Amino acid sequence: MAGTLIIRSDAAPHIGTGHVMRCIALACAAREQGLDVMLSGRMGVDWLKKRLRATGLPFRELPGNVPQRELPADLLAQLSGSAKDWVVLDGYHFGPDCHKAISEAGYKLLVVDDYCHLPEYNCDILFNQNIGAEKLQYQGNLGQKLLGPRYAMLRPEFLASRKRATQRQFPPKARHILLSLGGGDFSNELEGLAPLLVQKELAGTTLRVIAGAMPEAQVRSILADCPASLEVLTHVDDMPSLMHWADLCVSAGGSTCWELCCLGVPFLTIEIANNQREIVKGLATLGVAPVLELETLRHMITDADARRVASAAGLTIVDGNGAARVIAMMCKSPCLLREAEPRDCSFVWQVAGASEVRAVSGSTLPIPWETHKTWYSARLMDAGTHFYIIENPTATPLGYMRFQKDGDAVIVSIALTAKARSRGVGTYALREGCRLVREYWPNNTVQAYIAPENEASRKAFSRAGFAPGSEVNLNGRTMVCFTY
Repeated sequence: MAGTLIIRSDAAPHIGTGHVMRCIALACAAREQGLDVMLSGRMGVDWLKKRLRATGLPFRELPGNVPQRELPADLLAQLSGSAKDWVVLDGYHFGPDCHKAISEAGYKLLVVDDYCHLPEYNCDILFNQNIGAEKLQYQGNLGQKLLGPRYAMLRPEFLASRKRATQRQFPPKARHILLSLGGGDFSNELEGLAPLLVQKELAGTTLRVIAGAMPEAQVRSILADCPASLEVLTHVDDMPSLMHWADLCVSAGGSTCWELCCLGVPFLTIEIANNQREIVKGLATLGVAPVLELETLRHMITDADARRVASAAGLTIVDGNGAARVIAMMCKSPCLLREAEPRDCSFVWQVAGASEVRAVSGSTLPIPWETHKTWYSARLMDAGTHFYIIENPTATPLGYMRFQKDGDAVIVSIALTAKARSRGVGTYALREGCRLVREYWPNNTVQAYIAPENEASRKAFSRAGFAPGSEVNLNGRTMVCFTY
């Protein structure tokens, strides 16, 4: 999939690093789909520069400090020489004049927003991953709107770590507590919440504080009266592992909340900026994360059931596939693949059990629900299986696809909902699935067994790069073996 994506975002101690970090997630998803990507910005946080270099993403650092308002002429100069494809703007200093300048220059534009702070927006896609975004009254020349946490853009390591969330333990008392206020210097905010961290329930716990741009000595001084064993982390390379370590987290109401939800970490929130107010309120209303107060902190430390319920609520609203959904929308892809999860059990059963699907399957017998649950759970745990849900860019499930290792071959099966058939979804999904599975099993042949009378599947597989071969007997039925 050809194309170029230019991302403009900045970071500094006073504005934090969240804008750039979520743009890294978008850039990784774009690269995964074959787009050429360039990140461009002012990086006033040293550890973030190291993180960018570690990703291997092309990056152009701009000189100077982050302005209060970016001038359109300066922005266009920064983009000079770039291919006239997509530009992404993520930052509160890019105003409507910048939006118009980009569009008039011939670029397609995606604007990343958090709280509808501008009088108008002018873009091809408007993105806001926060709770309540659907209720905001956006004005201007708008194209597609991608709103809500299902689009939360998380870096690949969070999606890769999501399976570990099912192994999370909920001890009677939270012993491992994480505090994260963001990547900037939030020393003043830490001073304000320090009185909440002197209560006796913290005795016998370990409190790890992600310093961000706060000096370590200052963090230790502010939290000198905290009875927990204090660890100050000045640099974090593996945030998912740190989150899996935590029994409980205290977080600012920014992008970290979506990472915590994705990994099922119980947490409390604190508002440290005006643009976090609706996130903090929304998470509390949904039962995902209470607002940090003396009593709510005590409750979450000492109540395992409260942590268990909060963890489950977070897992339901963020699944880690948001960046892929955004790229699919930008590229006008008919569908994308995400790994199947326990929550998809009923959907897979309904699709597999449809009469038209059973009629062309290896076995035409009905599938009892209890039998399916046992089978499905086993498949998710099987190292020889890769199971995907096919969905459109707005997260509506369209079907499923399963790759099962069988000796030197990998057998693929696919089934779509009635509404998704005859729309090119199957062919696109097969191509993408075969690309993915070859990363796991590069030396194995991918095959499919298709009923001779199933003309629709024969055409879809042929268009996806499969060739028909010999007939085989499968569960008493004659099937044609197609090879990729």
